[in-house]
Amino acid sequence: MMKYRVSNRQVYSTFALTIALSFGIPNLILRELHQDFWQPLLIALAIEVCSGWLLYKMGLKYPGLTMFEYSEKILGKYLGKVCTFVISAFFIVVTMQLVQSTVEFYISIIMPDTPSYVFLFFILLVSTYAVCSGIEIIMSMSEIICLVVIASFLFIIVFNVKMFNIDNIEPMFQHSLLEIAKGVILPASWLGVCIVMGVLMAYHNKPKDMFKMKIGGVLTGSSVLIALIFAIIAVLGVEVGSRQVYSILILAQMVSVGDFIERMEAFQVVSWMAGSFFSISLFHYASSEGLRQLLSRKSRNGLSFVVAIFIFLVFIFFLPTIQNKTYFVSHLFLKFALWIELGVVVGLFGVFIVKERVKKALKKRN
Repeated sequence: MMKYRVSNRQVYSTFALTIALSFGIPNLILRELHQDFWQPLLIALAIEVCSGWLLYKMGLKYPGLTMFEYSEKILGKYLGKVCTFVISAFFIVVTMQLVQSTVEFYISIIMPDTPSYVFLFFILLVSTYAVCSGIEIIMSMSEIICLVVIASFLFIIVFNVKMFNIDNIEPMFQHSLLEIAKGVILPASWLGVCIVMGVLMAYHNKPKDMFKMKIGGVLTGSSVLIALIFAIIAVLGVEVGSRQVYSILILAQMVSVGDFIERMEAFQVVSWMAGSFFSISLFHYASSEGLRQLLSRKSRNGLSFVVAIFIFLVFIFFLPTIQNKTYFVSHLFLKFALWIELGVVVGLFGVFIVKERVKKALKKRN
């Protein structure tokens, strides 16, 4: 199989962009924990670092193989297929969550009178085209889009400093350890999507740098995200900020630099759309790659169409309303995601370690 190659910069940009956007997750955390939102985020970040390390060690042992491929080498053919199916299903669910967030954004902000299925169709069509173009094309987009998205966030934060009310950031540490622990589930579930590292490492031109680049990207994205939420609290307050789905657009509307830079929400909308398109394409690719391994097919392109059609039909017939989609994200997605990110990765690594130790013990005996 031909192996495409992606660079350190592209890997770094991918994870920084994925975490910085976070697609409405910060507002959900803000509603639960108010000014203490950053505490579960830091704990979730530590969990993500540990998960990344496990994938990194397995990826080094099986260079040039995706997590779908080396799971069969670790677990055996049949259990490996089950693992591949579960992880592929997870990536499909992540893609669905991203598509759902993007469609809601379009019908809420851009064209509210347009039926959601129109946006759904074209998003999946363009995403499928990107998948068929290959991982190199998708990853090359990350460098430019990441720069634009993070720069737009930082610009909005800096030029709203004059509006900051530091009193809004208090009080902190008002929640118990149990409440903080419960609050970890949401950010840990989302940060866990970075297990896509197990797919990207197979295409990395310097796989030994993968963990370093991933952690650098995740730390950058998390720092921007935390700074952004603090800015929302400082300007809008917790109550107003937590009720707004797109708080960053309100901050963008408040930007005013002299008489020539005002109302930056249009630029913010464009950068958010570009970032969402990249993320959808990335996880669409990962899910198609998993199905290709599962079905032992050489063509990924046909399977990308299958994934797109499946997502379209699910939204049309099973999740037709916003209430259905919200329940899907806040309940089913979170439970499913956390189980995959922790249970499957840790379990796979556990079997990997046992097999490696058994091999070493047999070598010593021989």
